[in-house]
Amino acid sequence: HVGKSPQPEGWASFANMRLFCIQMPGFFTLAGFSLAQSMGPAPKSILKFVLARLSPLFPMYLVSLLLLSLNLLVTCNPSTFDSAFHWEAQPNDLTRGHFCEPAPLLKDWGSSLVTTWVVFIFGLQAWPFAWPFSWWLSSYAWFSSVYYFALFCYPYIYTQLLKLRGKKRPLLGVLAVLMFLQCVVITGFWAPFELGFPDRYKPGGTSPPVDSQTDWANWYTLGYYLFPPLWLPTFTGGILSAFLFDAYRPYVERGVGTGAKVVRSSTQSRVGRTLTRVVPVQRIARLGSDGKWKKYFHGYVWGWITDAMTLVLISLAIITIVTPENLRPDSVPDGDKQGIRTFGAVMSRIYVPIMAFWLYAMAVGRGFTVWLFSRPLVLDVLAPASYNIYLFHQWTGQMYWLITRNEMWSYWRYRKDIYWFSPYPVPVDWW
Repeated sequence: HVGKSPQPEGWASFANMRLFCIQMPGFFTLAGFSLAQSMGPAPKSILKFVLARLSPLFPMYLVSLLLLSLNLLVTCNPSTFDSAFHWEAQPNDLTRGHFCEPAPLLKDWGSSLVTTWVVFIFGLQAWPFAWPFSWWLSSYAWFSSVYYFALFCYPYIYTQLLKLRGKKRPLLGVLAVLMFLQCVVITGFWAPFELGFPDRYKPGGTSPPVDSQTDWANWYTLGYYLFPPLWLPTFTGGILSAFLFDAYRPYVERGVGTGAKVVRSSTQSRVGRTLTRVVPVQRIARLGSDGKWKKYFHGYVWGWITDAMTLVLISLAIITIVTPENLRPDSVPDGDKQGIRTFGAVMSRIYVPIMAFWLYAMAVGRGFTVWLFSRPLVLDVLAPASYNIYLFHQWTGQMYWLITRNEMWSYWRYRKDIYWFSPYPVPVDWW
């Protein structure tokens, strides 16, 4: 969210990583695994469970909203308010000075401000009944809204899976159901978008765009991406991953005629957080003519797998940066911001199994990747601060731009060519 993307002075081709946007599916998978990994008793009270999980997070969330509200009022007040709402950026956004427009379904400044505070304080910004009545006060905190919903669902999901603890086949059956639901989510995102809005605005399109289709495509793309229930297959996959990890126990070394030996490293409980929808392969090649299995995967073999998957993910990222046109369908040309956003969201779900298998392997606690991520800088400094960094990085970007450029990086001046929850990144040069 920092750095200009247009050629030639910005991040340039690094903006293509939009098609490799795996961080949010990874967060929800990771969240589900970390909640379930202790295999404790099921929560008895949903409300008490949710309050216990939110109590360390919510105060800093409110502080971030307060700071962002102060910055908002500098650029968006009755004297700068324009009652004409637009779904997309306008040619004079950067030249007209500070200004703001109402929430999509409102007309005045006061009601937009009040409903924005209500929506964000109660964490409703990802819901389609709420965001049309709100500004994007904290552009990147929509994940909090989805996470709150996931926390309310967790006790029921965990209770049902607890009945299947240690039962490998039923757990694999649940895995198959989740994979199917994830395919439904992906198909439901892309197919209606592609088939339902053929005459939306596309650069170089063969037919004139229809404004109403462009507007409805904005509604659909943003609403579908944020809708909390559609993130449940990913979150539930994280919970299920903990049960599969508990059932298969890849950190246990076994040999024919020998006992079991735990080979978990000291970093396992601190670094590994998830597996997902990929069934863990438990045994390797047959050795000897008797055809019996002689070995199981050992901890060090999972270390090799972890490092191999690290290379796979790095390779996919490089391919995405260098040749994004080979990943997009012909219906999404260069400059089609709406199509690229939608297809990027679809690709992020497609990459989830690959990334999650990497996280599952990391949970064993072996390999160079685990060693790197278990360094004190990561574990003791960056990891504890990660949530606050995410909450405050928008405000930090605004303050940096204000101090160095004497102007505010605001949503409306730097809004995208489509209606989205975030503006363009802080437009600084990459160096």
